[in-house]
Amino acid sequence: MSGVRGGDGTGLADTLPRWLGTHWPELAPILQPTPRQPVPVNALSRPDVLTPLLERYGASFPASEHRAATSLWAQWFIGLTWPPLIAGIAVAGRLPAAEHLSVAISTSSRPEGLRLTGEGRCGAPGELLAVLVGELTAPVLEAVARQASLAPRVLWNVAASVASWTAVELERRLPFAAVCGLAAMLTAEAWPDGQANPMAGAIRRAGDGSRRRRVCCLRFRLPTIAACADCPVSARLDCP
Repeated sequence: MSGVRGGDGTGLADTLPRWLGTHWPELAPILQPTPRQPVPVNALSRPDVLTPLLERYGASFPASEHRAATSLWAQWFIGLTWPPLIAGIAVAGRLPAAEHLSVAISTSSRPEGLRLTGEGRCGAPGELLAVLVGELTAPVLEAVARQASLAPRVLWNVAASVASWTAVELERRLPFAAVCGLAAMLTAEAWPDGQANPMAGAIRRAGDGSRRRRVCCLRFRLPTIAACADCPVSARLDCP
């Protein structure tokens, strides 16, 4: 895969901010070298860390919509972490290790940015995507789902939507060789190591040709939050 791979001795924490600043400036502010309240990503799955965050974030929504508010918190987590991390895989062939990745938390207790340190783990795109899903993301989403009695597929459909959007955006910014097959990898039935991909089959074409998630994320239940562009409710697909 072509791209800037830190061949000058710099690591992902140096390479990725520079690339985003030049080629995807909208994402550049997500990477925060000195965030106000960083939480290690591998701590977010712990109840003593996650529960207070979800309770404080959910306090601004009706108590009856706890599940929807919790799902929205997970959308912030995925939406902020995945685009820059997938870009790092495509651009540099690297992914930060869990101990070198922290999530910045806003005053409302939702994710608002990332802190990267270290050079990052090198690997083939499919290998690194599997690590992103299985090691960095799955423990957090599983913990979030347990907190709100959500079906995990609700959150993995959100992840699939973010991954699909990210792949399209990278195709606009990178040479074909750098992103060839990325979208297919993200929606494949299994990763190169044979492990099942929880996002497989999560996105499908609607009758008008648009891409829609199969499962509703419950965001429509929060009256102050805009509906998702790929909401399946209007297409009469599967809404729990």
